[in-house]
Amino acid sequence: MRRFTPIHKLFEDPVENSPMQKWLIVIFILSITIAAVYLVVPKAFTEGGDPYYLVMVQGSPNDVPAQWAYRIMVPALVKVLPFSPKIGFFIVTYGATLLLLLAMFQLLTELKISYWSSIVTVQLLCFSFSIAHYLSVWGMVDPLANFFIVYALIYIIRKEYAFASCIISLGCLAKETTLFLLPLLFWNILKDKKGHNQLSTVQTIFIFIVPLSIWFLLRMAVIPTWDIQNIGFFREAWRDIWMHNTKDYGLLLRIAREVTRTYGFLWISAFLGFRFQRERKLESLYFVIVGIALCLVARSWTRMISWGFVGIFIPSAIFIDKVRQLKSPPYILASLVILALLQCWLSQIGYERLPQFEQGLLVAGILSVFCIGAMICVFAYRKIVNMDAVEDAR
Repeated sequence: MRRFTPIHKLFEDPVENSPMQKWLIVIFILSITIAAVYLVVPKAFTEGGDPYYLVMVQGSPNDVPAQWAYRIMVPALVKVLPFSPKIGFFIVTYGATLLLLLAMFQLLTELKISYWSSIVTVQLLCFSFSIAHYLSVWGMVDPLANFFIVYALIYIIRKEYAFASCIISLGCLAKETTLFLLPLLFWNILKDKKGHNQLSTVQTIFIFIVPLSIWFLLRMAVIPTWDIQNIGFFREAWRDIWMHNTKDYGLLLRIAREVTRTYGFLWISAFLGFRFQRERKLESLYFVIVGIALCLVARSWTRMISWGFVGIFIPSAIFIDKVRQLKSPPYILASLVILALLQCWLSQIGYERLPQFEQGLLVAGILSVFCIGAMICVFAYRKIVNMDAVEDAR
């Protein structure tokens, strides 16, 4: 009779486990992590998201404005579930979040990040705005769209461009932001022109036509309640966006708020990890730049910046991998995870309605966590640099 591996052995030496055992460990850890976010994030899974998606569930995409009408996948999934819209959004959000985290884990392992470093990095991702916000505002389409973005990037890295094109095509049914992967897809095809996976011109054109065709067909099939008509609309919308994001704080304070609310001290770990990153630097930069550029066309700067989470957590994973190679005390990584969870809780508190004194305490707490996390990252970075210098001297 076969004996099962004790649970503690699974965690001590995952290399010897079967692939199924490794994935079970990952799913178990990520489920616990999502549950932790559920417990610490204020009003988790209780607030509705954008009301237009609920209208699409109860009616059709033709009943909402153009900005929302073409994001049909999540409302369609909620509609076919035999539950109320609230429970349906809960199931889709939770399932899409778990799929997104698993896809991110797979992406990091594709980039040769070690098993446990990938798990720690995905935990940190779960404690960032990119995940935590959508676990507190559940009626949104972003978790599923982000899953398609990460999964398409996996196939781009594998140089399976046709599969990447199909995933991007599906993703644009969830949200049009998946189409921002097309420039990366084009660049990788162009870079691989002299490689073994060289595509013909017809194949390359077909890869780009499929997602764009689906995007255009969707716009022909769905007739929203109103659409963007002229350039004056863009001018007024941009002025409204700028005034909304700067009227209360000013530009510099607003930027500081977005930095601390999106990733906090993880910006520092990403910057330090980027210095050690030897491959896929362009992809990391591209995601961050596009996320920041989207702030020009959206009222929620935090959500737009969080679109670039891939560009933050790939170099962060490299940094964490370097820290683990130091064989440093476990408290360094454990403290980063705890600080990230605390940062997640603080950044999700609605400070606008708090009294002035409590607002001051909240800001002080966020800044304290940011500074402590940054100091730990810099301390670990200096140890890594010293270790590399000693190895070079040998």
